[in-house]
Amino acid sequence: MNFLKYRIILLINIILIIPLGYTVRFSQGITPEWLNDCLGVIAYQIFWILFVLFIYPRASLIWTAIGVFFFACGIEFLQLWQPSWLQELRGTLPGRLVLGNTFTWTDFPPYIIGSFLGWLWVRWLYNRIESGALSKTMNRLKKIFLFLRNSFSDSSFLHNIESIETIVSKILSLVMVVVILVAVFDLIIILSQQLFVSPLGFFNKNLFEFFGLFLNVLIALEILENITAYLRKHVVQVELVIVTSLIAVARKIIILDLKKTEGIDIIGLALAVFSLSLSYWIIRKSNEKNSD
Repeated sequence: MNFLKYRIILLINIILIIPLGYTVRFSQGITPEWLNDCLGVIAYQIFWILFVLFIYPRASLIWTAIGVFFFACGIEFLQLWQPSWLQELRGTLPGRLVLGNTFTWTDFPPYIIGSFLGWLWVRWLYNRIESGALSKTMNRLKKIFLFLRNSFSDSSFLHNIESIETIVSKILSLVMVVVILVAVFDLIIILSQQLFVSPLGFFNKNLFEFFGLFLNVLIALEILENITAYLRKHVVQVELVIVTSLIAVARKIIILDLKKTEGIDIIGLALAVFSLSLSYWIIRKSNEKNSD
């Protein structure tokens, strides 16, 4: 049983060391290039120690580390031999990653460090398995895995989606409250300036523009009502959406400057009002029939 746990833990470490090694080896701009090469070689050594012990879990750890070290040194010296068929093999990505393509003496210190760290790491893992401390970690990981698996079942996933929708709706409600308060404050400031600063008669000339500002607040209130209706019933109230659209089109008509508006624009607004009114009537009748 301990050897089974041993192999499982080694496999997990192999899966983790591969992307980690490639990341530190090929990352650019974060650390110096020589350090990236050194860390990549260390990860390379640790990977082979883990791999050999995963295949042969009864192999001696110390001799495995020594063997991986001499194997890496042999691969390094092999780079001095460059026949055509071997160069073609090194030209492929797997061949370049395993066999390398350039001999350098600076790779030998990382070979030593990597073999030592691999030996130390596996020794620590095995001691944790023998003491039973790693079983608790495995049980926690198992619980996390089961939790994640259950979270992606159909019922749990839909429940999580509904929770996210509720949170988003609440955030939108708070944002709309802030927008409404700011719009009301802005409206009060504008009215105060026009009433007490502007000359007489100016307010009457711009009365329809002020109606537009009022309707802005009303549209914001309708949008807030749509969001709160969704929070209450978890259903989008199409009737409220159409009413909000009607108010928005009505605002456009109220502040419309007929002197600067072409006939096609008026026809378009008329069609929009007619379409929205017809849609509202159809939905209203449908809702009344469903209620009956």
